[in-house]
Amino acid sequence: MTRHEDIERYLSEEMSGDERLAFENELKSNPALREETALYASTAESLHRLLLADDNEQQLRKKLHPYRAEYFSAHKKDPKIRALPLIRWAAAAAIFTAIWIWSPWNTNPIREYGTITMPPLTERSADSVNGVAEAAGLFNEKEYEQALPLLNKELSSQPNDMFLLFFRGVTLIHTGQATQARTDLEQVYESKSVYRYEAAYFMGLSYLEEKDKENCRIWMEKIPAETQAGKKAQPILKKLK
Repeated sequence: MTRHEDIERYLSEEMSGDERLAFENELKSNPALREETALYASTAESLHRLLLADDNEQQLRKKLHPYRAEYFSAHKKDPKIRALPLIRWAAAAAIFTAIWIWSPWNTNPIREYGTITMPPLTERSADSVNGVAEAAGLFNEKEYEQALPLLNKELSSQPNDMFLLFFRGVTLIHTGQATQARTDLEQVYESKSVYRYEAAYFMGLSYLEEKDKENCRIWMEKIPAETQAGKKAQPILKKLK
């Protein structure tokens, strides 16, 4: 069984009690697995919000209707969509992005394409856990101005934490501080963090917001097409051609 399958079973609550305990113990000691689990959780939650909570849900459902049997039929009535494996979420995401991203030149690209969930799935001290959890709650409610000082505080003692740097970078973009955001995001991109391609994606979005096609293209082209960030970037790149 692959680690991706382990992560899917963990997030879908399909593990037995002993398996779940063993996996959570490994999360505490394995930073790479912890970040990958956080990214999977973020992807699933972001798609759930976009597919079920958007103001244009009915229009989107109509567009997705031809794919309903393959991806959604068994899960239509489940508000949490827990039973849908994350690999199938990824396939649905590819269809979703291809249909939903009409034009990259909307009035607010960050608002349109910059949705991501911050999961507090990291091993930290007791005080830090509370701070990260509070920051994540505010971030996920789009209270970016309130989340920013909490992220700054955490980073003051953990300046090389790629998880925190990535989400502070995204927060800075959402608060109109793109120049400062790029410092954080470029550092994440240059690292080996699982967030490096998401960092490149948000770098591209920051330039898209400024109508800077060339720099947007440069950053979007850094992202492998087969990654989750790449699936979001490809429709934008096509519009830039």
